[in-house]
Amino acid sequence: EMDSDPPALQMLGAIEAALEELLSQLDEFQALNDEVVAREEKRKEHVRRDRVRQERQEYNTKKTEERLKNSLLRSQAPVHKKTGKQIMFRSAPLHQQKKVVK
Repeated sequence: EMDSDPPALQMLGAIEAALEELLSQLDEFQALNDEVVAREEKRKEHVRRDRVRQERQEYNTKKTEERLKNSLLRSQAPVHKKTGKQIMFRSAPLHQQKKVVK
């Protein structure tokens, strides 16, 4: 067994070296790919947060404008004065049982 062909051992060593080289390149590619994916996820999240912030700001601006418009309409509307005697609050009558006449 020790008298193996040196070219066979050299070929085996060359194959192992090539395999190690390819595995190291694969690891580098996976690390690079993970970085690219993480960077893209971060960018997408940033874009989403900006969009949500913009939508919220537009909603609040629209709501404020609507509130101001309603306030202006109320202030320009004629005043409704109450006339006559104020109605006195009466409590609801107590529940009375009805008798059935036969």
